[in-house]
Amino acid sequence: MIYQSDHLTLRSVMDVFQGEINDVMICEEISGGGGVYYTLLTVKDHDAVKKLLRIMKQSERGEDCCVDIFSSNGRFCMVFPYIKERKLSDFYMAKAFPLSLCQEICLNLLLQCMSSPLPYPLLELVLKQGQIHLLKDNSIALGYCIDLADLHENSGQKECVMQCAIRIRELLQEKTTKKNVSYQLLLKKIPKQSYQDFRELYKDIRLSAANLGKRGLKKRVKEFWARNQETVFKFLLYLSVVLAAAVLLMFLSNVIWGEIPFLRLFFNSFEQIGTESLIK
Repeated sequence: MIYQSDHLTLRSVMDVFQGEINDVMICEEISGGGGVYYTLLTVKDHDAVKKLLRIMKQSERGEDCCVDIFSSNGRFCMVFPYIKERKLSDFYMAKAFPLSLCQEICLNLLLQCMSSPLPYPLLELVLKQGQIHLLKDNSIALGYCIDLADLHENSGQKECVMQCAIRIRELLQEKTTKKNVSYQLLLKKIPKQSYQDFRELYKDIRLSAANLGKRGLKKRVKEFWARNQETVFKFLLYLSVVLAAAVLLMFLSNVIWGEIPFLRLFFNSFEQIGTESLIK
């Protein structure tokens, strides 16, 4: 299906979500030659459309929350950047990661929430529905594949910061050590709903992360392994394939020629030049 705006011509390439209120799909922009992808959220419920328009009008963050807004095929459409799915829940390894790396990822999540252009009601949905992606450099990206059925028009910064605090508590719960001051603070403050804005949460997470002190060589090696083990395994896999191919090639050479020509470079490689023998 094609969705046309004044600026974009989008062709649906993959359906991600279909709900009573809205659908979400990945689309390719084809007017500029293709190759650029977006996340398209189409709203089919009229009450939800009115609610979204009010949210964007009232929010300071509403104007720049998406790439484009338009109506097409009888639906209200919101175009967001395409985020390649790499869900935090699938790639975050709490037991394998050192505490300092867990703290770093928590801070990255918090900073991403603070800098997000999404109006708070939409940001709350993103956090509630787990649209959090862990990139290979341990930075965080927020996705837009959300179900608007649970959209609360009056949600503000407090609701968002509490959702962010809950996510961070979940990330830190495997690291219940004395050094994990953040987790202890979150255990006390979340039930009381003590956080009113992101700055309060940032101070608690940043302060306790600073208390970890300098990292020793052993800890840095563990962190490097935790960050790069996927790359290391890929390298070992490719190396195994190359070695297997080399062994197969030597075996075939031995079957066909009765020897392995490559080994001449190392054994008796200059016994004879042309018709002259160098062996006396």
